Amino acid sequence: MKISGCCRIHQNKVLVNGKKYFASDNSQHDELSMQLYRFLKTEYPKFYKMDLLSKMGFLATEIICQTTSAISKFADDEIALLFANSHSCSESDERFNHSFKVEKSPSPAQFVYTLPNILLGELAIRNKWYGENLFTLLPAFSAEYFSSQAGIFVPQKAKALLCGWVNLFPVTDVFVFFAESNSETAQEILDSKEIEHWYNNIK
Repeated sequence: MKISGCCRIHQNKVLVNGKKYFASDNSQHDELSMQLYRFLKTEYPKFYKMDLLSKMGFLATEIICQTTSAISKFADDEIALLFANSHSCSESDERFNHSFKVEKSPSPAQFVYTLPNILLGELAIRNKWYGENLFTLLPAFSAEYFSSQAGIFVPQKAKALLCGWVNLFPVTDVFVFFAESNSETAQEILDSKEIEHWYNNIK
């Protein structure tokens, strides 16, 4: 497999394929996400209702879709989603818990986002992707994890992968990349060293 495009968001910087794409004057999640959303000139009203986890995954994916032409080659059911992080949806959990225990009025809008795989649902709805999807919790970013899972998803279940590491704590740490199959039949290998290279390229 080959990586056709990647987006790295670290603290207040955004890089696309290793090159500076956007920089915010604020590394706080809320402000960073809104500045980047306005910069992309994306018109998607549902964005404002999302939790922070979904917003950051959404924004990185929007950048991939806008800058990686290869993604348009694949049918809606040929792209699998493989995402992970280390904190699940703890930010949404805390907000919902506050609405329940302190405000005494549980918020349905916040409850919706108390599962991390809701992020995948948001991406599938936005882009009309109907392929396989998986959200996993890991202690830390692992290039080997994405590499090994690619061998399971491709080519048996998909021809391309959108992979993402979306962590918000202790700092914004987002890495989304698009990888496509080189062959219909051969054993697919996604090079973990290449993944590691792009993840660590945050200069």
